Amino acid sequence: RPSAQLLLRVLGLLPYPSIDIYGSASLVGVPLSEVRLVVRDLLRAHLLTDAGGERLEWHSLLHAYVRELAKRLDGAERTNATKRLLEYYLRTAAAADAFLDSNWESVRRQETVPYVVERPLESYSDAMEWFVAELKNLLAAIELAMRHGFEEYAYRLYWSMTTFLYRHGDWPEWAEKGLVAVKAAERLGHQVACARSHRILATAYTRLSQYEKASYHYTRARDIFIELGDRVGEAHTELVLGRHFGWLDEPQEALRHAKRALLLYRQIGDRGWEARAMNDVAREYGRLGNVDEGFRYGTNALRLATEVGDRDAEASIHSVLGELSAQRGAIKDALNYYDSAATTRRQLGDYYGGAKASMQLAHYTLLDGRRDEARTILIQAMYDLSNVDHSEAVRLRAEILAKLKEV
Repeated sequence: RPSAQLLLRVLGLLPYPSIDIYGSASLVGVPLSEVRLVVRDLLRAHLLTDAGGERLEWHSLLHAYVRELAKRLDGAERTNATKRLLEYYLRTAAAADAFLDSNWESVRRQETVPYVVERPLESYSDAMEWFVAELKNLLAAIELAMRHGFEEYAYRLYWSMTTFLYRHGDWPEWAEKGLVAVKAAERLGHQVACARSHRILATAYTRLSQYEKASYHYTRARDIFIELGDRVGEAHTELVLGRHFGWLDEPQEALRHAKRALLLYRQIGDRGWEARAMNDVAREYGRLGNVDEGFRYGTNALRLATEVGDRDAEASIHSVLGELSAQRGAIKDALNYYDSAATTRRQLGDYYGGAKASMQLAHYTLLDGRRDEARTILIQAMYDLSNVDHSEAVRLRAEILAKLKEV
């Protein structure tokens, strides 16, 4: 059984005064049952606080003290405890990310680290709650990994957080830590990791409307993947490049990249990503005025996404089919599609995406003559955006407020 003093010393390695019981056991490197006994004593002494959900917190003054205690750890103790902490975060983040989006490549390391206790997660909501609770520590862990020479943890932790940071609306942090991930991969000379980090960082820059930076990182990612003969990486990059050009309002170029991605996914035999690429093709056909072709791709994409159980893709496809239905003049169909998209986005924790779909839903609800219902939808959208702070959310809030005044 570890001493209370040892636990306090290793807690001083944390940047913030909060961790769960599983992370505590990993830090000390003992079985969960043993660390629970020590934590019980520290709770009784009021040095730690039970924050619920098996999370522990402590006062900032105590944190300053344990930070000083951590300086007494010898080099091997500090290195081993830091590695166990990073492994705990990576394992649990990888498990959480799999609930959010299981389509991306694995972020786990092949090497196993002993005495690490992974937090059990059983659902999508468990995963989102864990990410929210650990967000500050996870972001800080990327920097911690770089400082202690654990570069592989730095970029893998970044990858594991990508879907969450996107859906939660933490886009500035998504870009900021992407630069760290690229630097970490370059320091190790790991070309695949460099390309993957460039691609993810580029997507963050696109979302932040920093298109010149995004274009540079997309190009770097694609060139590396092509040089390596990595068709999966190339396909993913072509897909997000298409979306990049979509945001730039260049539908012809966006369609070209989406079709290239679709071809690669079909050659690879990845039906989940094939559905996502088909939806992107459908969207760009709609923007180019070829609604029938867009509907053909969109309905096939929805069938495929439903077969593989990809709810994120289903929400995107419903939005595209909603817009295509509106172009056809089928307002009732558009309403049904946008309602499904908004509901699924909220269930997935993507409140910005849900608010965007709700904005369209309110627009067509107004056209259908239901003013009060449209107002309710817009108020819900404003509520969805209440904790999302990036620039696109600010712009969308302004649009919703303007529409509310109109209503």
